[in-house]
Amino acid sequence: MEKVKEIIVGVVKRGDKFLILRRKSNNKFDPDKWEFVSAFIKDKTNLEKYAKEQVYKETGLETEFLKSGEDFKVNDEYGLWLIHPFLFETFGDDVVLQPKDHSEYKWVLGEDLKIYRTIKDLDQNLKSLDLL
Repeated sequence: MEKVKEIIVGVVKRGDKFLILRRKSNNKFDPDKWEFVSAFIKDKTNLEKYAKEQVYKETGLETEFLKSGEDFKVNDEYGLWLIHPFLFETFGDDVVLQPKDHSEYKWVLGEDLKIYRTIKDLDQNLKSLDLL
């Protein structure tokens, strides 16, 4: 039986827009697709703290935790994923990307996600957080 991959997703909002990041073209999973901040879970003791750290590590943004969403599963060509979504707010806009992970970023309205080539079920994060 295939092992479920668990990740945290850090949804960052500024006003009424959300931060999306474009994965590098050489990424193993979903190259060139847009996503929120995400990371494999290494230690499940404090997922909220881990998500906040990952948001800072991948964007350089100081954030405030707002809430966690309902966990959900995604089944795609890479296997089965268990997603743990968290919502953060920032008032800054000086995003500093990690060049090994992402090539660009945008601030977008939730309803505009559908015009981007995103990872599978990206909007489910917003639904889980009662934002869509």
